Amino acid sequence: GPDFQFGFGKMKVDRSIEFLTRIHHGCPSTGSLVQTLAPGAIDTIEIAYSGNHPLKACLVWMDPTAGLNSRAVVNDLNLTCGTATGVEHKPWAFPHASLFIEHSDSLSLLYDAPAVRQTNPVDNVELIDVDTSGDGPHFLTVSHDGISSQSYALTWMEVLPDPWSLPTTTQDTLHCLET
Repeated sequence: GPDFQFGFGKMKVDRSIEFLTRIHHGCPSTGSLVQTLAPGAIDTIEIAYSGNHPLKACLVWMDPTAGLNSRAVVNDLNLTCGTATGVEHKPWAFPHASLFIEHSDSLSLLYDAPAVRQTNPVDNVELIDVDTSGDGPHFLTVSHDGISSQSYALTWMEVLPDPWSLPTTTQDTLHCLET
């Protein structure tokens, strides 16, 4: 999972192009959504998922300013991914983030406090990885535990196995995964 030193890692431009191409082709296992959510409200989005490849979902929002020295978000949005059988997947989080913030000179904390999958109350970016959990519909749920309406962006994609490369000719285009 992510860590304090590298976060979520480097951006993979080829995956970004793959995502946009699949959106353009209307792939059912890839999508994006921009919504506004009121405090206490919940959005649930049913997504197609074959269960053959890993699934990634990412939630981001521009949180209002909390003031100086605040280490929490004002509008805490929470992402979960559920299956039709009731299995729930949570995003990556750093349960000991305050230790690293208070002792940023201690490099040993980079390895002693790994990320875990749990509700994340401190970040405005949440990432869920689902290795494979059976086919059938999956449900991405965004809940709002904050003080004011909040706009957010949510993306998801069933990830093609590596190596994936960009199309080299007009004949070599990316098509939707079989569902």
